[in-house]
Amino acid sequence: MNIGVKLSLGIRVVWLLCAVLSIQASGAAVDELTLRVTVTTGDQSRGHSNQTTYVTVTHDDKIAWESASGSLRAIQIPAVDEFTLSAAEKGRLVSIVASGKRLRPDSIELPRDPNDSRYFQITVESSLNSETSTLRITASNSAVSLKNERVYTYSITLIDALYGIIRSHGAITDSTKLIMPP
Repeated sequence: MNIGVKLSLGIRVVWLLCAVLSIQASGAAVDELTLRVTVTTGDQSRGHSNQTTYVTVTHDDKIAWESASGSLRAIQIPAVDEFTLSAAEKGRLVSIVASGKRLRPDSIELPRDPNDSRYFQITVESSLNSETSTLRITASNSAVSLKNERVYTYSITLIDALYGIIRSHGAITDSTKLIMPP
C-alpha cells in the first residue's frame, strides 16, 4: 500500500471518528413539545357558573397552570403558577401525546341532557415535533357513554399526568382549583 492510499484511508477513519463522537455528544433527538389543555365545568342553571383550568407546556419545557371561576354574578381572580419540567416529566408527557396522535374523531359534541344542567368541555391542543393536533369534547356530566371513547380516555390520561406534575412540584395547596371532568 502506498503512502497516498494510507493517508487517504487515515483521513477517512479520522472523519468517521469525528462524526461518531459528534453524534454521541449531541445525544438523542430532542422532542419539541407544546401543549395547551383547557378543562371547563359549569352549570347552566339559574346562576350559570363555571370553573376553568388552563395548563400550558411551552417549547422551553415550562409548565404553567391557571384556574379561574366565575358566574353571571361575580368573577374570582385566577390562581397562576409556572415551573420547569424535569426530563422524566417531559418524557412522560411526550409518550402520552405520541400515543394520541392518530385519534379520530378530533371533536365530540354530545347534545346536552335536558335533565342535567351541568356540563364540561375539554380542549387539548398539542404539537409534538411539528405535528399538531386539536381535540375537543363538549358534553353533559351525565354522558356516561362518552367514557368509552378513546378521545375521552386519552384526554383524561393527559390531564391526570399534567395535574400529577403540578401537584408533585407543590404548586398547589387547594386541589379544587384543578378541575377534573366527570
